[in-house]
Order: sequence, then structure tokens, then C-alpha cells
Amino acid sequence: HDDEQQEIAAKFIQNEGKTQRSDGWMPEWTAIEPLTKFYQAEGYHQNYWQKQRPRFVVILGLLAVATGVLDPFVPLALQKTVENAANAAVLVIGLYVALERVLDAKVVEI
Repeated sequence: HDDEQQEIAAKFIQNEGKTQRSDGWMPEWTAIEPLTKFYQAEGYHQNYWQKQRPRFVVILGLLAVATGVLDPFVPLALQKTVENAANAAVLVIGLYVALERVLDAKVVEI
């Protein structure tokens, strides 16, 4: 940060420091520190919720299928195959997420 930003932050803490936010945090608890190295989050952290939300929905759907929610609609001979395939798909998604963390862990200094 530059001197202007430091001054603005200090004034904010001075003026609002005694006012408790709705979440209980007091601005006076915030320390203004000198600027040091800053790193961009790894790629797998970028747009995290936009990527994870569909994954959570798919995993929950697959787990429902794996527990037999589709059994009334699937022929008896295929029920276990469908459930096992759903379990396998959940495992593949989990492995993909773990592998994504390894492959996309590039750290970039800003």
C-alpha cells in the first residue's frame, strides 16, 4: 500500500475503532502492517465456489443414486451396476479434485 492508503486505513480505524460490527469484530483489533510480498492464490483456489458448487451437486446426486434412490426405476439386474458406477464416479471426482491441487499449485508473486 502507499502512504495515502495507509492514512485512509488509519483514519477509518481511528473513527470506527470503537464501533462493533454486526459480526462482533471490532475495527480496533485490525493492525495496519507494512506491505510485504504478496502471492496470488493457486489456480485451484480461483473462482472456488463457482467450481465447487456444481461438483457438490453432482456428488450429492451420485451418492443418492449409489444408495438406491433410482432402484424403483432401474431393472433389478442393473441396480448394483448403476450403484457401483455412481460410487466409482464419486471416487473419480475426488481423485480429480486432489490431482487438480497438485497440477495447479503454481505460486505467483504479485
